[in-house]
Amino acid sequence: MSRRQRVTTALLLAPLPIAAVLWLPTPWLAAAVAVVLLAGLWEWTRFAGIGKRCRAPSSSPRTRC
Repeated sequence: MSRRQRVTTALLLAPLPIAAVLWLPTPWLAAAVAVVLLAGLWEWTRFAGIGKRCRAPSSSPRTRC
């Protein structure tokens, strides 16, 4: 990603959170922040591999995946 593209993206996206802080009522702002944080958490868990399920034998509950 080029520097020009990053700057353009920042200039286009920066007004959104600023406008949200200035004009949204507190409950709506809290909901918007929660949605953004949950989306980031979901993405982070996919990167970390936390969402993968492990099928351990029932006789050894401490088996690592």
